[in-house]
Amino acid sequence: MALIEDAAPDAAVLLPTALLAPHTSAGLPTQILVRARSGDDVVPAVTERVAGPDVTVGDAQLLAAGYRQGLDVQAWINYLLAVLAIGYAAVASVNALAVALLSRRREFAALRLAGSTRRRVTRVLLVEGSVVAVVALLLGVVNAVVNVLPTAIGAGTILPSGPPWVFFAVVAAVVLIVGPVTVVASRLAMWRKPVEAVTGPGG
Repeated sequence: MALIEDAAPDAAVLLPTALLAPHTSAGLPTQILVRARSGDDVVPAVTERVAGPDVTVGDAQLLAAGYRQGLDVQAWINYLLAVLAIGYAAVASVNALAVALLSRRREFAALRLAGSTRRRVTRVLLVEGSVVAVVALLLGVVNAVVNVLPTAIGAGTILPSGPPWVFFAVVAAVVLIVGPVTVVASRLAMWRKPVEAVTGPGG
């Protein structure tokens, strides 16, 4: 028995087939790599020797395609988890934003009594929401950089891999949450007359 300590997430250990096979379920290797001289095509010869219904023979391109397919599946799983996290965050943000606006009924009523219109108050609230959204996005980017950059450097690169549309999708989600929720919640908060909102109970 041997204990191997390695902090790398993709650490691998090279062992002889005779030593490793008895410790597997099938007792046989699932993949065999054949090394040939440069320019030699050994695929036909290997296919002739190991041909079978459950055997696939290919070159380096086939191996790379299988590896990329596995990475794509893992990436989509990560995307699904990210969508779920964004969904939960969106629900929490909608609730917090709506409650914060509805609790300011008296303030909005005072502004309207001072001469502001509903449209002007809504415009001010949209500016407030935009400032909060921009600050939240900046803090989110800083948090992501602090957490992802060490992993990227450990993998041998400065910029983490991934499609840029994910970032723009998050920005679009923030805009779609802040704008409509602010407009709807502000209308609900200002549906009563200003005098009633200031003097009435629960204003």
